[in-house]
Amino acid sequence: MNDELKKKSIHDLRVMAQAFGIKDIFEQDAAHLIQAIELKQQTIFTPPAPLPPKPEYDARLMTKPPNKRSNVVEITEMLAEHIKLGLALSFDEESWHMACGKKTTQGLFV
Repeated sequence: MNDELKKKSIHDLRVMAQAFGIKDIFEQDAAHLIQAIELKQQTIFTPPAPLPPKPEYDARLMTKPPNKRSNVVEITEMLAEHIKLGLALSFDEESWHMACGKKTTQGLFV
């Protein structure tokens, strides 16, 4: 048992147990309340599972050019059906912009 919990009065243990959502706090004695509190603490404070390892950095991927580039004409043709439905599409020298109602998005040409 936890030494800190052993030092607490039955009233303090009941308050803690109620805060953890333990049922029947008035029907349990101090030892059972301490056990229930410790079980709740273990389930609440379990450490998260470790994240999977990140893939190793490969600088070669950063230097390869894209396998296909699109131009403004191709993009406009590809989105023609969406433009008919209300998509606003615009381009400037470095970026593209799309808007449909209140929703907007933009990006840079790479």
